[in-house]
Amino acid sequence: MGQHHGKQTEKDQKLLFSPESQDKLKEVFLDASIGDEKVCLVKGLQECLGRVLHSTIAARLCQQMHPDGAGKIDYQSYVFLTNALFKATLEQRSALVETLARGDSDHVDILDLRHYVEKMVLSYVSVLKLTKRPKMESLERLTTALLAEFSDKDASVPVTQSDIESWLLRCPLFAAIQTNVFRSAFNLDIPHDYRHILPDMPDIDKSYEPAIGPLERMFVNYALPQQQRDQWRLFFSNKIHGQSFSTMLGSIVDQGPSLVVIRDTDGHVFGAYAPESWHCNGEFYGTAQTFLYALDPKMEIFLPSGFNENYMYLNVNQQTLPNGMGFGGKFEYFGLFVSADFGHGFTAPTCTTFESRQLSGKKRFQIDVIEVWGVGPKPKKVDDDSPPPRRAAVKPSILDADPEGAAMVEMVKGGMHSEGLRETPTSDIPAEKELPPM
Repeated sequence: MGQHHGKQTEKDQKLLFSPESQDKLKEVFLDASIGDEKVCLVKGLQECLGRVLHSTIAARLCQQMHPDGAGKIDYQSYVFLTNALFKATLEQRSALVETLARGDSDHVDILDLRHYVEKMVLSYVSVLKLTKRPKMESLERLTTALLAEFSDKDASVPVTQSDIESWLLRCPLFAAIQTNVFRSAFNLDIPHDYRHILPDMPDIDKSYEPAIGPLERMFVNYALPQQQRDQWRLFFSNKIHGQSFSTMLGSIVDQGPSLVVIRDTDGHVFGAYAPESWHCNGEFYGTAQTFLYALDPKMEIFLPSGFNENYMYLNVNQQTLPNGMGFGGKFEYFGLFVSADFGHGFTAPTCTTFESRQLSGKKRFQIDVIEVWGVGPKPKKVDDDSPPPRRAAVKPSILDADPEGAAMVEMVKGGMHSEGLRETPTSDIPAEKELPPM
């Protein structure tokens, strides 16, 4: 991390941190001290930080404070590292990640980085104090998704600091997790922008188990617009409200943005984000914030390609039009479709609207669980005389509209591409034409 500059670091800290934050940083050091406000033991500081950080990361972080031969750390070294840790440039943060992931070896490889990411995610889980520990397979899938930037890189090839810097820039979810973990380890307040990686679910009964676990919720939630990440409100669950499309319809119409979660009978988990209130009109509507996603057996986000504007569809009781809820593609060949007959649906092998793959285990899938969650603030009530909802203006590309969306594109290359999103895809319909159930 470089050499510090004596007492200048304490002056820097006063400029970089609020008085309250300075006091909290001082408290952590004093907890590990040995009766001397200017010296603490490495072992004591490791124990303090280890309440949040994985023990390996806590030990490596303390080594960056250059302890002396007696295993002591002076306050100036501690202040220097905390200044660099929380107020560092992207280049400095990438250098620290490289150091913490590398350990005692002379380079970082993909496996080192994977172990580091897993440890940081597990540390964040401890910060959340979850009543139920996430499944190991969920951790593995999330780690793979966070490291999708390196999916084509040979495991034996070293990862450079430049690689890590690029990855941190393109992977905002991991950057937020790391920020939460380090700030929690030093008892610092979490900035609002990073506070809701995992959304609150205030209205559900404690006995109800959502279709997706906490790590899956984190992954999807961070793909939502920032103002809609604070909480999810359960509109509908077939496990609670029964197997009824009309009941689901009555729960979601005119209720604001929502998230559809589906688990099919093959165990595949997938869904879609609807950025507008639902309404029936027999036409596609929505905006370029709409996306499809997959969570099991692989975590991916599929953003709009810009090829067409067929984002959301909802219709019932029509003989000449599809009856059900749809996302992307075209009539009779949706990227994702839930039939109004309920209990079954369809996902296309390809979808030009989102450049998505087949999300379900089978093209025609049977529903095990379907949930619809309201996200973001509740919509304001409108007068009865107000005109019907209008189709919102569609932005040319989500990459132009949402920098975080662009970062997510780069993060999960398995399901998306960057500038390639603006290329003109080929037709949705493959040689074998099959229609979904209506």
